[in-house]
Amino acid sequence: MYKKINIAGFTLIELLVVVLIIGILAAIALPQYLYAVEKSRAAEAFVTGKAIVRAQERYYLSNGSFTYSFDDLDLDFQGTFSATKNILTAKYFYYYLASQQHIQVKSLKYGYWFDMCYQNGSCKGQIRCIASPADAISNKICRGYTMNQFTVDGNGNNSYLI
Repeated sequence: MYKKINIAGFTLIELLVVVLIIGILAAIALPQYLYAVEKSRAAEAFVTGKAIVRAQERYYLSNGSFTYSFDDLDLDFQGTFSATKNILTAKYFYYYLASQQHIQVKSLKYGYWFDMCYQNGSCKGQIRCIASPADAISNKICRGYTMNQFTVDGNGNNSYLI
């Protein structure tokens, strides 16, 4: 007579179900994680952009005009930055002195940027978050800064007034 031996373990189906559940959880959690990381990077870039605007305003008060060069501004950046005359490049963003009245803070990874106006006139103090209409994460980041509905700018991008 044969004796039945009980071997403890998991069947192949049970292991496949566990792997499937882990895959589903990862598929749900990963986009939220990526959004949270990009949102924190955007917040840091936003603060740095506002510091550049304040530096431009200080430069204007002392010299009577705005500058196109980051070298003229009284800024001390922490971390890895490289600067040409009017473009400051960081790890995830670049800061661009676009004109005598705007600075643009553009994401290097996603299709959004902040447009900050510091010149006297109709746009003084306005900050816009501009996102490519096809980029869901960019629009979600911009919506996180304002309750205003977006408008479409002349280039077809979604423009959120902050």
